[in-house]
Amino acid sequence: MAAPASLFPPEPLKLQLKDGKIYSHVRKKWLVQTPEETVRQQYLLTLVNEYGYALNQIKEEESPLGGRGSAKARFDFAIWRSAQDVTDEKTPLIIIECKADNITISEQDYQQGENYARYANAPFFVTLSSSPPLLVSFSPVPARPEMV
Repeated sequence: MAAPASLFPPEPLKLQLKDGKIYSHVRKKWLVQTPEETVRQQYLLTLVNEYGYALNQIKEEESPLGGRGSAKARFDFAIWRSAQDVTDEKTPLIIIECKADNITISEQDYQQGENYARYANAPFFVTLSSSPPLLVSFSPVPARPEMV
């Protein structure tokens, strides 16, 4: 069953920059344009324009702990199978952690993405800078991450 056309933008989303700010199509607001925010918003365009996810399937900069734990623990993106899954508060499919281009992604960065995915019970996570993203999956405990 195809999603209603109204869920998708009539034309591809574009990166919007203005006065040192960058627009978040998910949060529908202007944000300070930092190197990490630029990577985040560029990848959002890929998620929507190339991979076909609808904006209402994606949440941005929210706690994987559902409000529990550290206020600093926030995933960059979570993607659900459908908008209805978001409404029904089901488990996200993918957690995405973005890093600025000037950051060499380390094991600690991968662990951060993995931890966020575990907290959210998501089966996949992606950690990326502007280089090709690495998709990692893991199975329930005992979990042993494997690169896909």
